This record gives sequence, structure tokens and C-alpha cells, in this order.
Amino acid sequence: MTNLLPKVRELYNTAHQNKVDCAELIRLTGDSEVPVVKAYHQAAKMISTKYLLNPFQILKIFNPAKKMLEELVSENFGTAEIHYVRYTIQVNTPAFVGYHKSKELDRKVIMDFLKHTDDRELLDHIFLYLINTNDLTKEEQAFFQIQ
Repeated sequence: MTNLLPKVRELYNTAHQNKVDCAELIRLTGDSEVPVVKAYHQAAKMISTKYLLNPFQILKIFNPAKKMLEELVSENFGTAEIHYVRYTIQVNTPAFVGYHKSKELDRKVIMDFLKHTDDRELLDHIFLYLINTNDLTKEEQAFFQIQ
């Protein structure tokens, strides 16, 4: 898993902008039994729907992936990275899809994790997202000493 996660995280950061990276992320994570990698796989499937035009095809892919991601969160509730994956999907999903109910919970889990983790690689991965999306309050920026 440790050898796979850096590449998975890298592809996840670009999957929403690059169809090829999204497809590669789906391929790379497809056979994994590791819950965090499975979460990225489901998220990548949801992201892939942005490259489709047919609403029925979008729902056919998005809804089962959403259900699987929800199950992964429930089964691995203490795993902050899975909350992070769900959070990023919910933040970036259009409102009409109605997939936003756990954003605040996930954000709290993520922030609590960031305040106590020694996992520098994961911390950097999550911060990259939070900084690039301006998703840190001034208080959080001060706490983490981000300029």
C-alpha cells in the first residue's frame, strides 16, 4: 500500500482536470483491498462522470460509487484520509446531486487529524487541496502557520 499511495494521491490531485489521469487512477486502484485505496477508486469513478454527457450514464456510475464510499467511511470511520476523500467529492459535487450531508463532519475529522498527525506525506497531500481551494480559515492558517 505505501508504494501505491503516493501515485494514487498524485493522480487524485489531477483527476478532476485530466481525463487520462482519472482513468489511470481508476485502473491503478481497481484491484486493491486496502480501504483507503478503495475510497480513492470510488471517488475516481465519481469524478469520471464529469467527463460524460448522458445523465443516465452519470447516475449509473455515480450512485453506486457513492454508496460504496459511504460504506467505506462507515467501516473505517477512524481513517481520516477516507473522510478527506469523501469531503473533496462532496465539496466539488454540484448541489443538484444532493451529496453534501457529511461535509461538516468530514472537515472536523480532517482538521482534528491534521492537528495531531506525524504523517507528513498525507498532511502535505491534504494541505495542498485545502490551500489550493482556499478552504482554511484565518485561524486554521495561523494554527498551522501557513502564509
